[in-house]
Amino acid sequence: MPCGGGRSHSFPGAALACDAASSSRPAPIFVDTEAGLRDVALDLRRDAVTAFAVDLEHHSHRTFRGFTCLVQISTRERDYVIDVLVPGVRARFRAELGGIFEDPGKTKILHGAD
Repeated sequence: MPCGGGRSHSFPGAALACDAASSSRPAPIFVDTEAGLRDVALDLRRDAVTAFAVDLEHHSHRTFRGFTCLVQISTRERDYVIDVLVPGVRARFRAELGGIFEDPGKTKILHGAD
């Protein structure tokens, strides 16, 4: 069954669309190594990836600043769950993915970015 209960959704500029193909997506790729993070960066740098969606899971219970625990990134083809609690992954995140987030040629869809 298509996502959205059978409805088709379009976003500005047709960056992402929800259709029947999204219901047959492979399982998310869990990333908890620096090599895995490099693989994510290589995938997102492909010309075929014109847009990606991002969601963050943040811990702030009993703390003022809190910290990001998990980064979820989705393209049309695959979903990544990146464990940024792993010290090496956290240390390399900006170096590996920062330029991709800054690339004006890629549309970023951020969940709850208020």
